[in-house]
Amino acid sequence: MSLDTLDPILSEQELAAWLNTSRPTLQRQRSDGSGPEFVQLSERRIGYRKSAVERWLASRTARRIGGYGGYSGDQGPRLTPAAKIPDPLDNGSGAPINSLRPGQKPCRESGASHG
Repeated sequence: MSLDTLDPILSEQELAAWLNTSRPTLQRQRSDGSGPEFVQLSERRIGYRKSAVERWLASRTARRIGGYGGYSGDQGPRLTPAAKIPDPLDNGSGAPINSLRPGQKPCRESGASHG
């Protein structure tokens, strides 16, 4: 038995059909390194070992929506809290800032302004 019998090599077209994706998607993934490992069979021919594709699929398997993200295992990405962006309308006193433009008068009913 040859190694190819135990670990078949899929063509680009076969892999695209198996994954229900397009050949251009596979080409882009090869280019940016986000796809499965591939074998350069000749100058113009690419192949994919079935075992490499199965490992790649296993690494992309998620337990929840948004659970992928390039991390392996069942732990999602570790996010740190973002710094609070200061509110330009908050002067820190808790009182509203007068946001009227010059010549604009406040509306007595709702606090909205009319110009």
